[in-house]
Amino acid sequence: MRFMTERGHTDESSAANRNSPSPSVESICGYEASDGCTSRCDENEFDSRLDMHPFPHGLENDLADLNDAPSQTLPHPAVRAPHYRLQPGLKNASRVTSPLKRSSSGQWVAVDWDTALREFTGRLKEIQWRCGKDSVAVVCPGQLTLEETMLLKALASRGLGMTSPLFDLRAEALPALAAYEQSLGSFLPPYTLSDLEESDALILLGSDLSQTHPALWSRVLRNPNAPELIVVDARSTDTSAKASQHLQVRPGTESLLLNGIARLMIENGWIDRDFISESTDGFLQYAASLNGCDLVSVARRTGLTTRQIELLARTIHERDRVSFWWSTDEIQGIENAALNLALVTGNVCRSGTGANALLSPSSILGPVLLDSLGSLDPIDARKSAAPRPVDAVCSTWESLRDGIESERIKGLWIVSTGSAYQWPDEIIGSDLLARLDFLVVQDLAADQPVCATADLFFPAAEVREKSGAWLSSERRLSAVKAVTTPPGLAQTDFEIFRRIARYWGCGRLLDQWSTPEVVFEALRLATAGMACDLTGVQDAELLIAKSGIQLPYPEQRCDPRNDRRLYEDGRFQTAAGRARFLPEADAVDRPIDDSAATDFPFFLLTVQCAAEDVAEKHCDGLPWIEVHPHDAMRCGIVGDAPVLVESMYGAAPAAALITDDVFPGQILVRLPGSQPAAWLERLFNPDSMEDACQACAVRVSPGA
Repeated sequence: MRFMTERGHTDESSAANRNSPSPSVESICGYEASDGCTSRCDENEFDSRLDMHPFPHGLENDLADLNDAPSQTLPHPAVRAPHYRLQPGLKNASRVTSPLKRSSSGQWVAVDWDTALREFTGRLKEIQWRCGKDSVAVVCPGQLTLEETMLLKALASRGLGMTSPLFDLRAEALPALAAYEQSLGSFLPPYTLSDLEESDALILLGSDLSQTHPALWSRVLRNPNAPELIVVDARSTDTSAKASQHLQVRPGTESLLLNGIARLMIENGWIDRDFISESTDGFLQYAASLNGCDLVSVARRTGLTTRQIELLARTIHERDRVSFWWSTDEIQGIENAALNLALVTGNVCRSGTGANALLSPSSILGPVLLDSLGSLDPIDARKSAAPRPVDAVCSTWESLRDGIESERIKGLWIVSTGSAYQWPDEIIGSDLLARLDFLVVQDLAADQPVCATADLFFPAAEVREKSGAWLSSERRLSAVKAVTTPPGLAQTDFEIFRRIARYWGCGRLLDQWSTPEVVFEALRLATAGMACDLTGVQDAELLIAKSGIQLPYPEQRCDPRNDRRLYEDGRFQTAAGRARFLPEADAVDRPIDDSAATDFPFFLLTVQCAAEDVAEKHCDGLPWIEVHPHDAMRCGIVGDAPVLVESMYGAAPAAALITDDVFPGQILVRLPGSQPAAWLERLFNPDSMEDACQACAVRVSPGA
């Protein structure tokens, strides 16, 4: 596969010897990569055709005056966004351009790569000699290409001898992938994003789609079917304001609502009996599990009226193509209920239908795919470890914390692109990382909280400075092509991994994987005959010409369609070829604990948004909380004044913004990504141990 490659020199001249990027290339957009967004870039102009954010990645310093040049026509039409002129080198003010080593006085000192790599290998080998191989771990929650991920897995397990798992800590997407695997037989999401334009009813579950996925929202707006837009969300959001039905459920009861709808559909005979009989297993057991989800009980526990629930059920029954959508970084724990409801109504395998999870982080599908293949041997592709199930692919924040607290993990290497924004407060805000004997961070900037206790820093490349392949939420494989070269001595992650292998003494292991195109070829051949078969992808130009290709794409049976759903023939990847219902043991809700409602009368809810948007929501370093005027009057709160937000679990200062955009009884705070607030109740999903719902009962008082 012909990608731009990086040369493997170990001397400092390698920065100047890298291949020059193409004058004009189409590459993945790092901001909305999970949505399959691409951008056309050259040295003089950056065409942000699908990125709806004025300053993606927070690169305000890299963007100059707007340009009125029109967007080119896309295979997947998109709302036009402004063009930006890109300054050479992406020289962001906080960008690190050389390796850094912590001095004896605690200050960062710039060093060359030889010094940095000798420090890396010497310190980590000493820890492994003293404490065992599994005393060193790798954390990789960042934006790596498929080739870089594959190279790192081989380096960590076969080269550095690490027996600890390759952590991928932002595991919000894993429950959805596990549900797909258990129900449909493969972890690959079965939908295509064009379903947003083909549904006649769109049900958004806990998702503020217009704000968190603006490129996808533009596809909803282009839907020619006048679709019914239904939002199930405890919050009042920009998206819910546009909906024909907004079911404002109590936080944590979304799954209960879906189960109640399913029972109502069964009772009324509004189910697809032919599909259930011919293509599914386990329906009777599933129906029996819904005994506790009668209409009256569901209405009482969700806070809805019976009329609202009946209207939603009737809408699903009367519409021919109904799709259910949720973003895994906004809500978890609903995947089984959503899949079951789609199956029972026959809303799968057809255009405009499905239980469709928008995955986060954007790079999660790549590591899961590689783990499904096992650990490939760079020297002998026939040798590989056994593949792991989806729910065993990624470890969690809690696993890492426990390893550090128990002193089982003494050395840590963090490989990422901007991962510090996703670290939970209980790790960043504590002395846990300071307990490590040696901490290495590989990233773009060293001014992030996770670097405060780091001993060594490797300057890496951002997504527009590297080449390879990317796999998005809809199984679409897209080309990543370099727009420019990394600044100074910064290197691509691919080249850093190869340098480490040479200094560690296992360079021969990776000699065969010398370039991204060689690694991709090994990956391509390894997928032959599998659900993720990509043997038909011969080169990057094919990916660019087709604006990405959805998997599977086998060499002998290449489907020319650009948008393809899995299981369109009604045959699934399970042993029996039939989809399985996933009955939940109790089929009940997990509501926010309101046992102390008298002391904590408000629901605090969170809305996720881009980091640059959050910056505008802070006052003197305090987050704004949005309060309804009636609640503000009752609590004696004045607009723009400091307040104290308290829950059963802690307290934190904030600034009050009085607005009728929120409902009475609600307090709304906007947070970047999945960064939790200190006063949020921690509701963990049993599969991923991530927050299922960032909300809690609080009280608010004047002063801070």
